[in-house]
Amino acid sequence: MEAIIRAYGLRFKIETGFDDLKNDMGCFNYHFWSKSLPKKKRWQEIELPIDDKSKANIARTKQAIETHVSMCSIAYGIMTIIGFTHTREIWDAFSGWLRTVRSPIPSIATTRNAIAQIFYAYLPKLRRFPVFDMIALRSRFSDDFVDDSFNDDVKTGAA
Repeated sequence: MEAIIRAYGLRFKIETGFDDLKNDMGCFNYHFWSKSLPKKKRWQEIELPIDDKSKANIARTKQAIETHVSMCSIAYGIMTIIGFTHTREIWDAFSGWLRTVRSPIPSIATTRNAIAQIFYAYLPKLRRFPVFDMIALRSRFSDDFVDDSFNDDVKTGAA
C-alpha cells in the first residue's frame, strides 16, 4: 500500500516534467510526416499501406519522431544539470521578470532563457565558424549580432 501511495505522489513530478518538455523545450512540436501514412479520420480505422516502400517511409518517419523526442529529453536533462550546477550564473544572466521565485534552483524555462541570452551575447564571437552563417540565416535577431565594428575586428584579427 505504501508503494502505491509513493508512486501516486510521483505523478505530479512526472506531469510537471511532461509540461516542461512540451511547453519549455518544445519537445512535441515536431512536424515529421509521410505521404505514405494516410490521414486518420475521426471515427474510422485507417488502413496502413502494405507495399514495402510505404512501410519503409512510415518507419523512417516514426524513427525521426522518436529521435527528436529522445534528443529533446536529453537536452532537458542537460538543462536540469546546468540549472543545478550553475545556479548563480543562471540567475545573473536571466533578465526576465518572475512574480515569485519559488526556489533558489532555476526552472527549466529560466535556465533556457538565460542560456539563450548568453548564446546571443557570444554569437558574434563565433562569426568565423560556418555554423554562424546557418544560425544567422534562421535567426529573427540576425541584425542584432552582425555589426560592422565586429566585422572590422575580424578583419584585423582583434576578435
